[in-house]
Amino acid sequence: MKIYQLLSVVLFFACAHGILFEVKPGVKRCVSEELRRDTLVSGTYEVSDKLTKSSTVPYEHAARAYQMDFVIEDPKGIVVYSKNDVSSGSFAHHTEIDGEYKMCFTDNTRKGTGGGFNFRRVPSLNIQSRTVFLALKSGVEARDYAEVAKKENLQPLEVELRKIEDATERVKDDMLYLKQREEEMRDTNESTNTRVVNLSIFSTLVLVSTAIFQIVYLKRYFQVKKLI
Repeated sequence: MKIYQLLSVVLFFACAHGILFEVKPGVKRCVSEELRRDTLVSGTYEVSDKLTKSSTVPYEHAARAYQMDFVIEDPKGIVVYSKNDVSSGSFAHHTEIDGEYKMCFTDNTRKGTGGGFNFRRVPSLNIQSRTVFLALKSGVEARDYAEVAKKENLQPLEVELRKIEDATERVKDDMLYLKQREEEMRDTNESTNTRVVNLSIFSTLVLVSTAIFQIVYLKRYFQVKKLI
């Protein structure tokens, strides 16, 4: 019992969540996730047929009108995974760099469809939307421990212990990463403070030098003009 309690506490740090959102035709909707390098992120998605629930549009026409496209973009905006015309499925990706990854859905108009039905005459179709459910997992939660147990011939208790070990290692890595980021931010802050101080000293020297030059120049000018 204690092992399972400890496991639930440790897995609290792993990421696993789902989100439900609407996607209108031609509009790109994205879900972003901050991920570290060499992190396994996986998920499942399901697209509903809410768009087809229109009393003015036959089901068979609306079903062929649009196709939902799914892409994953890395922090640099590069597409690292893509799939067209999705309805439901799963994906998995190993991150290569730190940063914000985006999982995006776009309901695009399917080319060469219509079947004789004029969609332009039905404005209500263009404002309809489809519901997308996206469940994301990363870190320990994204790993397939059933496959690990089968490959290494692990017992159920050993699998749970492996989960605890991996989760603990992940927490350790996260703490080291946060410590490194803290050091980098501190160094940046100290460097910025040093530059500000140097700039202030330089500005003061320029102002003092300018004031002395003006005094000397004016004094000599008045002496030449015999005003003093």
